[in-house]
Amino acid sequence: MEERSRPAVLINPSSWWMPEKNTLRTRLLAATQSIGAVVIALLAGLVIEQLLHVENVLLVFLPAVLFAALRFGLAVASGVSLLSVLASSFFLAEPRFSFAVADPDGVWALAIFLIVASFTSNLAAQARERAAAASYHSQVAEH
Repeated sequence: MEERSRPAVLINPSSWWMPEKNTLRTRLLAATQSIGAVVIALLAGLVIEQLLHVENVLLVFLPAVLFAALRFGLAVASGVSLLSVLASSFFLAEPRFSFAVADPDGVWALAIFLIVASFTSNLAAQARERAAAASYHSQVAEH
């Protein structure tokens, strides 16, 4: 029988998008890119609030949560969800520059956002894990 040699290292073609290793560098990358996504979402929320006069722009943070879930997984996405709620409460909700929320509807909106962000980040993290597994299995099948 012919013995098939197994490659020493399988290269994930999407490794630039989904880092695999849990190193300090990867964790710093996750933190900086996730915080950057929240800052971009916050700036977009401020612009939308000023231009369109929309009171509740909390949903602008959802793409940041999905980005974190797809790129780094569920743990980072959960942190982004919490950071998004804090940023929205501090910069977008009245009274400004305070974590107090004057409107009871604002508290409900923040709570519902956390629930929706948790569900969507969980789904996105599962999709990320399945894509990584499919990539691995296709590389194993090729060799």
